[in-house]
Amino acid sequence: ISVSVAKEDERVGETQVGLFGNQYESSFRQSFKDSLEEAITKSAIFNDLSNKKLSLTAKVMQFETPGFSVGFDTSFVVRYQLLDRSTGKLVFTRDIRSNGTVPFDYAFLGAIRYTEARNRAVRTNIEQFVASLGEFKE
Repeated sequence: ISVSVAKEDERVGETQVGLFGNQYESSFRQSFKDSLEEAITKSAIFNDLSNKKLSLTAKVMQFETPGFSVGFDTSFVVRYQLLDRSTGKLVFTRDIRSNGTVPFDYAFLGAIRYTEARNRAVRTNIEQFVASLGEFKE
């Protein structure tokens, strides 16, 4: 599994990945990768004994949260691709869009609501991706 951030000409919106938009923020990419691995493992959608070995790439196309807001409506778009490592053939591509919002009464501090909205957007995105793998037939 590899995680990257789309280049400027590929993006579908802002990519506020790290602190103040630092797209090279390694902690986000590592946390996202760890979450993907855990979700895929728990889903048991792939067979460890299969002869076919796949690589997953997740490219963040948008990760946008307003700087000041009540609910911090966050937009998150990721392009997921599965590559057959033996042939180099791309066997699955899907752009998954998700949103995360928190109510004002979730927490008094805006920073907490901001972070939770982003967490919800990422969690929902991963859930939608894993669900879409049920359509994957190869």
